[in-house]
Amino acid sequence: MTQSFDVLRFRSTLSQYPTGVVIVTAIDAEGEPVGMVVGSFTSVSLDPPLVGFFAAKSSQTFTRLRTARSFCINVLAHDQEWLCRRFASRAEGKFDDIAWKPGPLGNPQFDGVLAWAECETYDVSDAGDHSFVMGTTVEMEFGQSALPLLFFQGGYGRFSSHSMVPRSHPDVLNIVRLAERARPALDALASAVDGDASIVGVLSGDLVVVGSSGGASTVTTGSRFPFVAPIGAILVPMDDDAAISEWLMPYQVGNDDDRRLSLEKLRAAHERGYSIALRQDGSDEELMASWNEYSSENRTPWQERDFRMTLATISDLYDPDVLGDGMYFVRSIIVPIAFPFHGSPLGLRLGGLRQGVSLETITAWVDELQLSAQQISHEFSSEREVDGTPR
Repeated sequence: MTQSFDVLRFRSTLSQYPTGVVIVTAIDAEGEPVGMVVGSFTSVSLDPPLVGFFAAKSSQTFTRLRTARSFCINVLAHDQEWLCRRFASRAEGKFDDIAWKPGPLGNPQFDGVLAWAECETYDVSDAGDHSFVMGTTVEMEFGQSALPLLFFQGGYGRFSSHSMVPRSHPDVLNIVRLAERARPALDALASAVDGDASIVGVLSGDLVVVGSSGGASTVTTGSRFPFVAPIGAILVPMDDDAAISEWLMPYQVGNDDDRRLSLEKLRAAHERGYSIALRQDGSDEELMASWNEYSSENRTPWQERDFRMTLATISDLYDPDVLGDGMYFVRSIIVPIAFPFHGSPLGLRLGGLRQGVSLETITAWVDELQLSAQQISHEFSSEREVDGTPR
């Protein structure tokens, strides 16, 4: 390769092509299970039934994997990103606490995959800084019926044939009805605090604004941002380990200090009864620009990653463990709304507030928020009792 060739541009260009994600597993020469994440799996031939994948020659995992005479292709589902990240990391004990069973050739098959195929190694050939591995398919089977995990622009996601707005979510209709019913309360709250009031709900992994009020609102109905640490800690149910784990998604592999700090923020928010996000100064331009890109129905993994990186730089401003004397610049405050059926967490949010306020003012805002949240929940419960809407 000549020195003038732009390697970064080459990689960025190829990242525009989405690929599926598989984990290739085997039992190495020492009798130990081994697995590596592959985004280059492909069918090669129907007769004979050959499949193939590319592996970096520098990979220590591949050095172990190629000592095996056979391997298994595990096609990952969209909800197995955590499994992908574990096997893409350098962590030890990757198979610890992972549900798998040996296939017909003895190679690990993971529970919950879309499909698996066990193959005998057919050929390993040179392909630049990679090796091209071909295998003869011996046995295969479908797994669960779900969407696949995809890799695109350096990020993971899932296939979607429709708008990113979660219209099919089972709670959407009830939440929209609640937002409509709460309009007078939102207007009154926004007027009382001279700010913006909105209802936010957790839908399909995002925190979505389903109703808003306030003339200068920067958060409008339909705005969305990732429901991950440090955002919206008060809406994470403390008795749901799975929900907490999903909220901590950015720190599932490594970043133990960040994970610990996020758990502390989670506890602090629930002890107070509200989540608060502060500002360092009067400028939110960078965050708002990134936020608007994330809210787009056509956002890309790059834009999502950019927003999360922006959040990481200000994570210490979310739910600090101690609020004392001093002047505060408040970005937002969220309290939970008790929804009269078991469903998606809902919150009442304030934003667009005046800056440089005392803890006393913040406490007064929280009191207004909590009172409004109680009124909204009560009114919706009363409506359901009147019209007989089933729980």
